[in-house]
Amino acid sequence: MEIDIDSIELVECVKPEEIISEYTAASLLDAMDESDVVRWLENEGYTVTND
Repeated sequence: MEIDIDSIELVECVKPEEIISEYTAASLLDAMDESDVVRWLENEGYTVTND
């Protein structure tokens, strides 16, 4: 079965806890763009350096 859906918004349809419990932290981090992780860490007050 294949379903094509265009212009659908799923915001707030699924709770983050439901998604996070299905995946490990490593797989979630692998799926994220490195710049997003760096930006989040910096917004949380951490200093990120490139060694």
